[in-house]
Amino acid sequence: MKVHHIGIAVHSIAGDGAAYCAALGLPRYGEVITDETQQVRVAFVRVNGEIHVEFIEPHGPDSPVWGVLRRGGGVYHIGYEVADIELAVERIRASGGLLVSGPVPAAAFDGRRIAFCYMANSLLEFIEQP
Repeated sequence: MKVHHIGIAVHSIAGDGAAYCAALGLPRYGEVITDETQQVRVAFVRVNGEIHVEFIEPHGPDSPVWGVLRRGGGVYHIGYEVADIELAVERIRASGGLLVSGPVPAAAFDGRRIAFCYMANSLLEFIEQP
């Protein structure tokens, strides 16, 4: 398991994401990807080696990101790449955590499956390794 990204909820990737990159001297984020299943638009910027920041913008009125934005936005989740997504989810559940969604294919990861789990007041995203 390794950290892949830190997800940040934003109202606008073009506005908030660009301002974030400019303020921290980061390169501009890459392609904006729409994920109809997750009801979000996302864009990634590499921060350090393998670590990315993922800007997450709601796509539609039922996007789960709206809840985070109503509370002010900001850090939404930490994404981890895992070799066995079912095992990662089972470990969280065995430790008292909850499966929030998935595993489902994700547009941002070329169809690799993702799952969201909630544990210790934190939202975690697991991403299948290629």
